[in-house]
Amino acid sequence: MHRLLPALIGLLLAANLAVLATGAADDDGAGGGAASSGTPASLPEDPTVHIVLPEGQAEISGDVGTLKGQVERPPALSTPFAVEVAERGGGGATIQGAIIDGKRSAIVWGAPSPMALSGEGGALLLGPVGLTVGESIRWYVDGSVHGFRPGTYRIDSPVAVGTGALASPRDTVVFDADDQTTLSTNGGAFVTIAPRRLELEGPGDLTMAGTLSVRTTDGTRSAVEVRFGPGAYLADLSPIPTGWRVRAVVNGPVHFG
Repeated sequence: MHRLLPALIGLLLAANLAVLATGAADDDGAGGGAASSGTPASLPEDPTVHIVLPEGQAEISGDVGTLKGQVERPPALSTPFAVEVAERGGGGATIQGAIIDGKRSAIVWGAPSPMALSGEGGALLLGPVGLTVGESIRWYVDGSVHGFRPGTYRIDSPVAVGTGALASPRDTVVFDADDQTTLSTNGGAFVTIAPRRLELEGPGDLTMAGTLSVRTTDGTRSAVEVRFGPGAYLADLSPIPTGWRVRAVVNGPVHFG
């Protein structure tokens, strides 16, 4: 988990926790353990490295068909993608602070059809969201305010665009986004994307079903369903032909289905 390791390495060194390895330690000092704040131990890339788990933490690994949970720090959602709702016209989205023709404007989408958002090099900087993983990845984006990576974006869906109380309908709109541009949604809005590797960070909760192994300081146990949370966790998921390969370190009790 390249994005998460630098910060975790600092925490691990501060906690002065050990890592057992078959062979010499890596030059970059990546290891396992946790700080006293309850941050889960890191997930080393090298499969021969084994985390020395402190009391209260568990390592979950194996293959799963489904996973769902809450993610406090999700990865950025790269464009293009489409925002949808469960029932057409039963929700929507508002983009505040969009720059159109040099003016700050609001863009309102009433969900008459999926809101197709594109932009070269663009991304939605997600706040805390819900997640399901199965045949695809689905992010549930209600309840948080999301930001944009600075750039130029295009919406190909009927929207209303305006400043203040005045708004005009458009079938498509191009806007610039900066650090003041935000997106909020309602009505159970979600974004579905194709399977890809995911690096997830809590706090939150996780539920996964498959062929799993759960390791704690008390030993290792097999399971077909595992529930955790809410609490701190790190998780790495990679798509495989039969579902997903998962490895997670969680801080708190694990419950079995």
